[in-house]
Amino acid sequence: MKEDQEEKIIEELKTHKFRDYDENSFRRFMLRDDQWPRSKKRGAVSSKFITVFSSFRKRLLARTFYLEEGYESRKRYCFITEVKRQLAGCSRIITKRLYAGMGIKVWKYEDEFGWQEHSCKSFAIESYGQYEGWYSKGNYEHYAYNDYKAILKKSVHKYSAYQLVKSREYQGIEGMFKYLMKYEKDNDIEMLVKMGLEHCINDMRYIKRSKKGFARLGITKTELKYLQAGITLADYRKVRDIALKQKLDEDECKKAIEFVKRGKLPNKRMLKYVIDKDVSVYDYIDYITNAEALGYQMRSAVLYPEDFPKAHDEMLKEVETRKSKEISEKIQAYANDLEKLRFEENGLVIRAAESQQELIDESKKLEHCVRMYDKRVAERRTAIFMIRKADHEKEPYATLELSDKTIVQCRAYRNRVPEKEVIDFVNLWAHKNRFISCFGGK
Repeated sequence: MKEDQEEKIIEELKTHKFRDYDENSFRRFMLRDDQWPRSKKRGAVSSKFITVFSSFRKRLLARTFYLEEGYESRKRYCFITEVKRQLAGCSRIITKRLYAGMGIKVWKYEDEFGWQEHSCKSFAIESYGQYEGWYSKGNYEHYAYNDYKAILKKSVHKYSAYQLVKSREYQGIEGMFKYLMKYEKDNDIEMLVKMGLEHCINDMRYIKRSKKGFARLGITKTELKYLQAGITLADYRKVRDIALKQKLDEDECKKAIEFVKRGKLPNKRMLKYVIDKDVSVYDYIDYITNAEALGYQMRSAVLYPEDFPKAHDEMLKEVETRKSKEISEKIQAYANDLEKLRFEENGLVIRAAESQQELIDESKKLEHCVRMYDKRVAERRTAIFMIRKADHEKEPYATLELSDKTIVQCRAYRNRVPEKEVIDFVNLWAHKNRFISCFGGK
């Protein structure tokens, strides 16, 4: 529908006099006497939306009414008002008395309200909940007053093939209008649905309008099986060359897509392996990436281990061991450069941390998180020093962080402030090296 045509028809919707609906019309949706609570507390007891289908300008029209029942002054009341009109194929809807925040609310007071225009994505009653303040009261009940099928069959969208659509995205009243909006923009959707390819609806940019049949999809008849297996046209295009060259079946094609999305081009044996072994593509790529990084020869024994979970875990351990070794070597090299800052006085000694394991041991013994500083120390972004009693130099006593000639922190057991002898010692060390102390000394 063209923009000017839509504007005109929306204005007609606002002013057109449609049939009125009242309590007698919606009697079957209302509470029975035995459903009313005994308590006559003021307020709503039941609230729901009812959509009435009709035809307008040869299009399916959904008129949505709000029905609320409750007590006012200990007497029952019934409030009915039309709140929404939506015409199939229009990108705009009109609403009245509706407002949305944390959920949808209906304004019930006597003020005059005119129709307001909104995007067709707004005020989706089936997905919005009803809220009381900050608290959700669940989803609204939403009913269809009559069947839309006969009306749709006589409308401009009679060839939309909506009756064949199975996707949950397009179910329900609002899902149907979402589908009809897509069909309005591109009639080729009908072809996809009838071919069992409704999952390709969002791939319409790949359709070749000048072609016919399968050629419109840019595929041959033998390739149709891949799309019918649930693969989108966009995904299939990423692996088409691999699929045709290696004669992949549908499952292999799906796995190939997972590989390509993670930047890896698979061969048929890889695909067969992950399928037969029921291995996650993500885990397999992680495994071979680590193997390559560790310098393994990419032979069959490495690429296709008999026990993949075991091989994967062992590869991870080897990677961690190597990383740990590299980090420890860097920490040791940094400690060598910081050796000049070693200091002993009044029965205490301070020196730089010498390995990743030393940080781990310090963390365990003093129950703080210095083990988390290993990479920062290895990259020389900060320095960690161990404070020990001179006669028990292997026993953790306090831990100090130094960065840019500033003592950032010094902590003892469970992150407590160290004893006065340690504070005095740290201030003396800071003064000697012209550092700024976290304890106020320099």
